[in-house]
Amino acid sequence: MNFAIKLFSFFGLLLLIGCSTTQSTSKGFNLSGKIENANNLRVFFDKVNVDNSTMVMMSGESDASGNFNLGSETPMDAGVYRLRMGAQKAFLVFDGSEKNVKLTGDVTGVSKGDIVIEGSEGSAEFNEALNKFYNRKMDMNGIQEFVKSSKNPLSAMQLLLVTLKGRPDMFQLHKDVLARIKSQYPNSDYATKYQIVAGNLEKSYLSSQAQQKIQVGMPAPDITLPDPDGKNYSLSDLKGNVVLIDFWASWCGPCRKANPKVVETYKKYKDDGFTVFSVSLDGLDGRTKNRIKDATQIDAQIAKSKVRWEDAIKKDNLLWEYHVSDLKKWDCAPAKEYGVSSIPKTFLIDRDGKIAAVNPRYNLEAEVKKLL
Repeated sequence: MNFAIKLFSFFGLLLLIGCSTTQSTSKGFNLSGKIENANNLRVFFDKVNVDNSTMVMMSGESDASGNFNLGSETPMDAGVYRLRMGAQKAFLVFDGSEKNVKLTGDVTGVSKGDIVIEGSEGSAEFNEALNKFYNRKMDMNGIQEFVKSSKNPLSAMQLLLVTLKGRPDMFQLHKDVLARIKSQYPNSDYATKYQIVAGNLEKSYLSSQAQQKIQVGMPAPDITLPDPDGKNYSLSDLKGNVVLIDFWASWCGPCRKANPKVVETYKKYKDDGFTVFSVSLDGLDGRTKNRIKDATQIDAQIAKSKVRWEDAIKKDNLLWEYHVSDLKKWDCAPAKEYGVSSIPKTFLIDRDGKIAAVNPRYNLEAEVKKLL
């Protein structure tokens, strides 16, 4: 009888050890989910590097209802990962503390961040931002705010890499995020490799700026043009103020999207000596006139364009008085003198009338504050 009790105790101990072994993923990592319309698909979990190269960490299959479950005995390091289901993929951003991460949603929304993520704060905030971007609810200002407010800097890094797609003029945003990554994950490969990316973007930007007609430190060429009522305004009359020269047009979507930030900055600093000198590229250029040919039609088109310009000023609440244009579109003489080949194009002028910054978009307020 004693032998039977000992034998039972021995097998009971084995059972406990066995249970302990199967539960060891509590010290490791588990990724599960239910994705509608992702039935019987191969599922891959990859680690994603800054250069977008990947390494498969785990794989499996979803069942007939789109359920999947992947487990690892070892935890995942802080980093960027990717779940692939067929042609769809979802980026996940970990801080290294994740144990159990669960995804739910429909397969059609996976790649656009339209999924619910539990167990990973960085993944949730990244996908929420990505979904806003794809649904046009997040512009450059929104991206900038996310970079500042995201709890995991790797989320900010990944959003910049996905949405900006290597724009050199945004190198400073990357450098800001890089500083956060170095502080939070100093020994991470992401810090080392992202530094190369940010550095290359900065070099590319500086190289392009060196080829620009108007550069930082140069005196700003004067501009004299009429406003909608025919009154002439000159840039030189504003010397002693910090001035943003804004080349824009009513037909320019990116310009109109950028206007709220300019208005916000103007309201905040107009009493401190900051103003805006807006040069509109509305109207008709020579090429369009040659195509129309009929003088009466040309005059009518210019008149309509002028009305659209005036309406845009009112609709976008552009409160400053310096709105000028020769209504020659791309033949605008000041635009040519400033080397403007695309809009929006802005130049920040210091109190001495010199170029202080070119295209200060996302960091306009910071640049203005430095000059006031």
